[in-house]
Amino acid sequence: MSKLLHVAQGQTSWKDILVCEIQKKKELKALTPTVILCELEKVIISNPSILKHKVKNISLIKGKDDPNLLDTLIHTKSKEFKMLLKLTRERMRRTYGLFRARDSSELDEALSAYLKNPSVRNVQTLLGLHESTKERKPIYPTLYSDIFSSIVRLRGQEYKQGVRIVDLACGLNPISVSVAPLKVIKYVGYDINTKEIDVLNHFFSSRKKNSVQQWLAIVGDIRSCEIEKGDVAFCFKILDVIDRNSGHTRSETLLSRIPCRFVVASFATKTMSGKPMTAPKRRWMEWLCHRLGWAFEILEFENEIFYIIDKGPN
Repeated sequence: MSKLLHVAQGQTSWKDILVCEIQKKKELKALTPTVILCELEKVIISNPSILKHKVKNISLIKGKDDPNLLDTLIHTKSKEFKMLLKLTRERMRRTYGLFRARDSSELDEALSAYLKNPSVRNVQTLLGLHESTKERKPIYPTLYSDIFSSIVRLRGQEYKQGVRIVDLACGLNPISVSVAPLKVIKYVGYDINTKEIDVLNHFFSSRKKNSVQQWLAIVGDIRSCEIEKGDVAFCFKILDVIDRNSGHTRSETLLSRIPCRFVVASFATKTMSGKPMTAPKRRWMEWLCHRLGWAFEILEFENEIFYIIDKGPN
């Protein structure tokens, strides 16, 4: 953990209180303190003027000389605390609040209905409770067959023994695999939303009673956590979020370290207001693949474009 985020053991710091305040917002309450504190650090480093009256040297703001300094200089009634809370909350809403599931009680009710009756209808109800999966519902019936048709062309052969899938920033997307014509031998999903991960693991547990497949959902920030090795990784609508205001270095770093030969990265083709983008294709992705020698194919749908990327055999 960064020195900036150090909190003396046994004390309640202003950062603990800031985390609690952010978690009071419905769309952010399932995020872990670690994720929130990482975003706070970015806010502090990118806005040093907030603390200029408290700390003269930027190295002190970063905690290089005294990791406890900010804990002693900021209190919860100060204007600095209020500004950091405001900026961190805004940043997290932009980054994490756009594609979250609805109220947790609705998720609990839908999950309970599915566990009692694992019908396709109840699967569809669950998928309808998350913005991304709700939008994707019309294309799910053919999406995975289209994706794996591309993978077979790129690979030159099918996965006869079954496929291992890693789903990064998964939301509720793994649930859609339950109605897909795929032979999955292992499925691991990662997300920072603890509630959605809990729902997924209950969903997966219900499947284990009738299947030898392995299903697992893990709370983890894909920018820093260790990622399970697999055959195919899904990165649906997450790279634009990772790259926000920073070029595409972060996406390239993530794509390069994913321990899977194939990566399926998707992007929205419409703005948040619902208008078609003037340039829905991500040319930077195509240039990146050409530069790194990765083959790729493109699938285009009304609301989403998918890049099926072959990084080559290990």
